[in-house]
Order: sequence, then C-alpha cells, then structure tokens
Amino acid sequence: SSSSSSSSSSSSSSSSLCIPRGSLILPGSFNPLHKGHIGLAKAALRAVIAERENCTDGKIDNKSAEKKIKAPLVFYEISVQNADKGSVGLMDLEKRRAQFSVSPDGPLPCVFSTAKLFSEKAVLFPGCWFVVGADT
Repeated sequence: SSSSSSSSSSSSSSSSLCIPRGSLILPGSFNPLHKGHIGLAKAALRAVIAERENCTDGKIDNKSAEKKIKAPLVFYEISVQNADKGSVGLMDLEKRRAQFSVSPDGPLPCVFSTAKLFSEKAVLFPGCWFVVGADT
C-alpha cells in the first residue's frame, strides 16, 4: 500500500476519515509545498516522540524501562475552504495534491477537508496533534 493518501470529507463527518488518534496534522494551503513545510513536520514529529519518551504514568520509570515509542503518522491537510484565503478550485486542488506525490522525501500523506477553523479541525481529527506555523 502506498504511503500517500487523499481523502475528501466535510467537517461534519469525521467518521469517514481514517486518521488515527495521535497523528500529526499540518494544515496549510501548500501553494507551493516547500522544504519549510516538510522541516516543520519533521521537527514536530521529533518533539512529539520526545514528549512521549518523557511521559510516565506514575508507575514506570521510562528511563529504565524499555522504550517502545511508536512514531505518530503525519498528514498534510489542505482545506478546500480556507478562512483567510477563500475557496480553492478543483484544478488548483489537484495541482497542490500532486506535489505530495513527487516530494524529495517520497510520497507524503495528504488529506482534504472543508474545515476552515481549528475548532472544526479538532472535531474532524479527534485526538490528533496540530502543527502550526506561519509564513504569511
């Protein structure tokens, strides 16, 4: 199975998405996808793994216990209806999606949503971590 996936969904239907809890979601317009986006996702992934390694449940000393930290999945989310930039046309969405197939790091998982606001994204992607950056 390919590591790249595309999924269309509305913000009101989270049951149709197959995004595992604990995944990282990097929302953006990705116009274009660039090294900064990929670098931000990698930095966030390292931070989440480090956070998980440092967490204890009060019963186990993680420093002496065998560490089996599973890395979370990273998904790049393109919102079809962006709160700041308006709606994105179908041809433009396909162009943006295609970038994720030819990334220098290999295919990257990309999903589409109609969630404009983080409050909507939190409902759509329950239990996920959101990676937030600014380049505008």
